[in-house]
Amino acid sequence: MNISAMLIKVVATLVGIVVLAALWFKAPQVIVAGFDTNLAVIKFLAHLVPAPYGAMGEVALRGLGADRALMFGEATLVMRGVFFLIAKWRNFTVPPIRVPAPRGSGVEKK
Repeated sequence: MNISAMLIKVVATLVGIVVLAALWFKAPQVIVAGFDTNLAVIKFLAHLVPAPYGAMGEVALRGLGADRALMFGEATLVMRGVFFLIAKWRNFTVPPIRVPAPRGSGVEKK
């Protein structure tokens, strides 16, 4: 993985967090609806697991804050999608990095 790809992921994560913070102050009902949806997904997945384990898994995920973690993941995913669409629209390509062959590997320049 090259530096520019990692930088894009970091920027997408930070912008996603900023967007969540801005939404929290401007339209908190959007964030609450997202939390409720994530909680419904967790409950649905817990009902797919056999009886005692589904309930225990749901309690553990709620305790660990899985609905909040999902929200941050979703915000990051949305921002990566936006960055991808901008890159496609601008015909942006990351040039490949040329790694020199190690000395004595038999691959010599001509």
